[in-house]
Amino acid sequence: MWSPDERYRLALEKKQLQRTMPQFEFFNPARDTYVEGPVTPTAGSEVYRLRLLLTPNYPHEKPFLIVASPQVLWKHGNLSTINSLGASHEFHTASKHPSGCVAICFMSGWDARMTMIAIFMRGMLWIEAYAAHLRTGESIAKFIDKQKERIQNAN
Repeated sequence: MWSPDERYRLALEKKQLQRTMPQFEFFNPARDTYVEGPVTPTAGSEVYRLRLLLTPNYPHEKPFLIVASPQVLWKHGNLSTINSLGASHEFHTASKHPSGCVAICFMSGWDARMTMIAIFMRGMLWIEAYAAHLRTGESIAKFIDKQKERIQNAN
């Protein structure tokens, strides 16, 4: 399934990921490849599992980043779910994934130079923003915008 160049890229990324984020593991390396691992927000105890689904043309095609577990993500107040939203700027979600899991919109365009580490970093930020949303009701977009502003002000 993977071309020699793609296998080389995957091997490099796997090595980087094992060194930097060892909690993420590769599954099904020959077909339907995905990378998955646990994430616990700093202000929380629930463990979320992020799963990066690699498309057959990765890295030339944008992969899917989903929250594999828990499969249902409630909004603040538990009146509705993020799963029901589909693509949402307010919650930084992409179109509904066929699995029913929440698909995280980690960037608007795709650049093949982006690595799995960068994608998982954005996914971890999303989990932090989701945990903050559950506590405060503030949108995920607002939380992420505040983090961007803090970074810009620090420079």
